[in-house]
Amino acid sequence: LDMDEPSQSATISGDGQWLSLITREGNPRVLSIDGLHEVPVAASPLPNGDVLPFEGAQVAAGGELLLTTEPDRGALLWSMDGTMHARALEGHRWRIGTAAFSSAGDALITASDDGTIRLWKPQDLGDVVNLQRGGAVVRHAAFSPDGHHAVTCSADGRVLRWTVSVE
Repeated sequence: LDMDEPSQSATISGDGQWLSLITREGNPRVLSIDGLHEVPVAASPLPNGDVLPFEGAQVAAGGELLLTTEPDRGALLWSMDGTMHARALEGHRWRIGTAAFSSAGDALITASDDGTIRLWKPQDLGDVVNLQRGGAVVRHAAFSPDGHHAVTCSADGRVLRWTVSVE
């Protein structure tokens, strides 16, 4: 794909059908993997009218949900059904530094600067499981390809493997 502006991050959905990008200026872009279709995504303004840049974006398998992270507002889960309705992932006290869908899109993991790690059901944001309730800043979280495990790494050097279930 030949993009018209530089990007700082890119992810591919678990089913390989969607590409999500964050431009150097912090603007999100969601495209079909062939680049022929783009889904418009707009940042929601703050009360004073300012718009914060996005830090990350990922589309769930099936293309129904978009996850974005913003520096000061945490993570938002967007419905890509044409309404682009966003729901906030609440429960972390500080910035959500990393978030990821499982390859099937049926689970979502978030990790925060407050040291907490949470596992979500993205369709309804219900049944949240707290995997860790504090500690060092968690820098990264990811799922195994089969979705049965997650791995996290923290600023204190710890790398943890989790067995996860969203049933």
